[in-house]
Amino acid sequence: MKKFTLFFMSMFFVLGTAMAKDEESAEFALQYMTPQDGAKVTSVYNVILGFSKDVTVTLPEEGIDIVNNETKDVVKITRVYSDEWAPKNQVQFLFEQEMVEGKEGKEELRDKIIDTPGTYSYTIPAGVIKSVDGEEFPETTFTFSIVGTFSLVSYSPTETTSLEKIELTFDKEITEVKMPNGGLVVTDFYWSQFFNIKNEVTISDDKKTVTLELET
Repeated sequence: MKKFTLFFMSMFFVLGTAMAKDEESAEFALQYMTPQDGAKVTSVYNVILGFSKDVTVTLPEEGIDIVNNETKDVVKITRVYSDEWAPKNQVQFLFEQEMVEGKEGKEELRDKIIDTPGTYSYTIPAGVIKSVDGEEFPETTFTFSIVGTFSLVSYSPTETTSLEKIELTFDKEITEVKMPNGGLVVTDFYWSQFFNIKNEVTISDDKKTVTLELET
């Protein structure tokens, strides 16, 4: 039997880093950010803001607090990523670091990750970000939410000579399954064959198993 390998392909949103340089008459404004204001995500590693003009950043000595509005826990923005290749119209804020167990049990510093469920807010004070022309980005508050995650317990088939459907079992109840535009694609690794999954799915009675039907 040939080994069955499952790949899920999804659409990725790519942040543009090339901006128009004819900015003498352009308004100084925020053009993109990640996470998006009000977004629901599973984790946040940094905060990225992209502007219509090149910028300079002066981070407060005390940093900027990102507050979990439910638990009141705080993760601080303490650094700004700096690299000669980084877009000059973009600010990448980095979180405080913590000591964690690394390879071979050795402790090492790593940037904190925000992954505790809840709604978070943070305020960029006026004047922290300025355009190269000296224009100030006004005090602005942003929010995002961390949503809980769940795990895949098992899937079938794991090995097969034919394929008609795929069953995925999770550790929590599933209430809804959204298929991306065009459905999902299954790749048979050894034969490089592609199978399209129908946009129709079935959730089991116990709500923990999802069945995906393949197109004939």
